[in-house]
Amino acid sequence: MMTQDNLFFGNMKHVQSYNLKKKDLYWNADGSELNFPFAAGLYQSFVPVKNGAYLVTHAKGNFYLSYTQLNSDGTATILATIDIPASLEIKNAYISADSKNVNVYAVVEYKGQPTIQKYTYSRIDN
Repeated sequence: MMTQDNLFFGNMKHVQSYNLKKKDLYWNADGSELNFPFAAGLYQSFVPVKNGAYLVTHAKGNFYLSYTQLNSDGTATILATIDIPASLEIKNAYISADSKNVNVYAVVEYKGQPTIQKYTYSRIDN
């Protein structure tokens, strides 16, 4: 997935970034592989942005959207988390982002059929 000048790849426990301008991976000061630090959890989907990532998580029966900032020292800070206010039980959720918004697509069951509900939130990382 490409954002700005970076290409992010991996899964939530092992996310790396490639700098397209420098044509190299990001490395720690000691030369070891830099992995972006997301806490272990039940992540459904994530989308990296310039200085962090938006994540959809599933915990205690609810789905949440959060923004995690990646700090220059290699740590991560959760800056905001909100409940996704679905009136029906969410079966799964996916996320995308454009220049202004974060879109959450929630899969719910309506009258026995899978249906997609879309929730749009303004980005807070700009």
